[in-house]
Amino acid sequence: MSAIWGCISRKNNRIDDLSRKMKETYLECAIDRYDEKFFDGGFFSCGIQYFNDRSRKDILPIYDVQNGLIFTADIILNNRDNTVFEISNELKTNNGLSLSFLDENFGQMPLNEIPDGALAYLAWLIWREKFVDHIQGLFAIAIYDLVKKEFLLFSDHMSNRSIYYFVNDDMLLFSTLPRAILEVMPKELKGINEKWFVACEADSMPQMYYFPSLTPFDNVYQLTRGELLKVKICAENKGFTKRIVDYWNPKFKRNKGHGLNYKDIFINTFTECVKDAIDTDGDVAIALSGGLDSTSVCAIAARLLAKQNKKIYSYTSVPLPGYKSDYDASVVVDESEGVRKMCQMYDNIVPEFAACEEKSAFTEMERLIHVFAIPVKVCSNVVWIDEIQQRARNRNCRVFLNGHFGNSTVSNGGVLGRVCDEILCGNFFEAKRQLAYYGEKHGITRKELVRGTLSQLLKGISLCLNCDSAFTKSFDDRYIKKGLVNKHKIISYQRKTYLRLGYSELRSRKNVMQFVLDKAALQNVCVYDTAFSLYYGIITRDPTKDKRIVELVGNMPSCEFADKGIERRLIRKYMAGFIPDSIRMEDRKLGRQSADMTYRLGKIGEKSINTDPKSKIYIYFDIFEVKKLFDSDITKDNATDIVRIMAADKFLEEFGCV
Repeated sequence: MSAIWGCISRKNNRIDDLSRKMKETYLECAIDRYDEKFFDGGFFSCGIQYFNDRSRKDILPIYDVQNGLIFTADIILNNRDNTVFEISNELKTNNGLSLSFLDENFGQMPLNEIPDGALAYLAWLIWREKFVDHIQGLFAIAIYDLVKKEFLLFSDHMSNRSIYYFVNDDMLLFSTLPRAILEVMPKELKGINEKWFVACEADSMPQMYYFPSLTPFDNVYQLTRGELLKVKICAENKGFTKRIVDYWNPKFKRNKGHGLNYKDIFINTFTECVKDAIDTDGDVAIALSGGLDSTSVCAIAARLLAKQNKKIYSYTSVPLPGYKSDYDASVVVDESEGVRKMCQMYDNIVPEFAACEEKSAFTEMERLIHVFAIPVKVCSNVVWIDEIQQRARNRNCRVFLNGHFGNSTVSNGGVLGRVCDEILCGNFFEAKRQLAYYGEKHGITRKELVRGTLSQLLKGISLCLNCDSAFTKSFDDRYIKKGLVNKHKIISYQRKTYLRLGYSELRSRKNVMQFVLDKAALQNVCVYDTAFSLYYGIITRDPTKDKRIVELVGNMPSCEFADKGIERRLIRKYMAGFIPDSIRMEDRKLGRQSADMTYRLGKIGEKSINTDPKSKIYIYFDIFEVKKLFDSDITKDNATDIVRIMAADKFLEEFGCV
């Protein structure tokens, strides 16, 4: 992987100075090699990180004089064999390509050994804008056509890597992290984006991004999944023209039954995704819990790595010593037991448990906000993720696996979702039959099943009719200024979003896949993954978010996800023998991360808030209510709000005068 950044300026001045300043913002990252290419009116830069032998051999940026192109990429390709096959076939028939750059630098190298960046560039030469139909993986790619005076910026299909941009009449800037753009963009155009900030702070959910492409900063935008930014430099001092193109917006056609051998298709596809994810000459780590998603990824990775005589290093967050849970027995606050069961099944798993005994959101907040350049309102969760990333890197791991997206893909599927799909297809008898199967398996009476189903139905209807009080109460009506929430129509926007993505458990497969492809949700994840990889030199890989998995589950029939009383069926049915049965078939307990948050905050670090009435925090929050909150003791009811508002304050302290 890499960090990429660059500039195209109409005024053609201060280019050296801009290059130096943007590069300086990356010097605190774990980058192995810096390269840059200057051209008339601009430059492209790349900070390459070494995750495998191919990345060491890559030459980025590419300045192809003969073709008049500048190309740079933050890239790791998946499914390379398929890309190589398609390119090889094209090269046999396409004799008009000018391949001087590739011949000079990789001429004696077999096509299947060419580094990812160079292979993607070759795909560009063959297919131009359609090259994204022939590559897949984690990438952000920038191209400048010196002849056409046209700039193109691509995000990957699933928004695995963040890429930001700024365009005004005189200058175009792009960067993997926003700090490089903030460092050099015109001062008069800098500021905090009020709409983004208010939407972020209007609730206590982990989601930070609600409006796709918007960022915390005025005039700085972010590409989301499957997007292309096209910028044309106009003649006669008319500035730049830009437009966004959605190059990938799949339409799924679900099969209607068990016609295909989905077990083999699923296991083979999942295995290929994990195999690509562990492609490194370093060691492999994984965030491992006792749940279905991370254990399924770990099981496949452990099998593949065992064939290479390699270990997989697992890291699991556990509560602070002395913490006593007040949750009922259905909530698992310490998932170490499930991890140990996985270790009994796979002897090449080396477990480590992280209690983060000297850390809390209070102690780590400023550093994490600096790294991510967002007000990290779920800082309590990010603290332990940050800790295990650091531990893994110190162990020379270069890949960090997780299964965070699995709930929406590989382990998705509830009985009410199946019922919803059957009703929408007019199969009322089958819907009734699926409820009966579920009730029989779990000892639930018909009356209870009907009551539960109607409750979820009414939940969705009440949201549609704008009379769901629980939905409205989920927003902050105490601390953030109500006028700002109303100004940007946050609640009505969110209502429309939930109606599209599904609000109750009666959620169709269409709703689920709309969530899988939701640009704002994907934008939220990639910000963390990209920054972690750049600062620690360890690439986060989630095979459950791989494009191949998304396309597979998007086209599967509903019966594959829940059938005859078995929910989350792809894992529970098809991965028998991969995962201990005590984990695979557990359907009454759920793990809870950071369950000790309140206890931890009370023991480690101190809460603080800016009390100056002129502080930027009080542009957005009610000063009286905030001060009263911070004068209170930390409790389970207020801990989340204390962390959220304190993070907003720290963010504004660092970035409020960008």
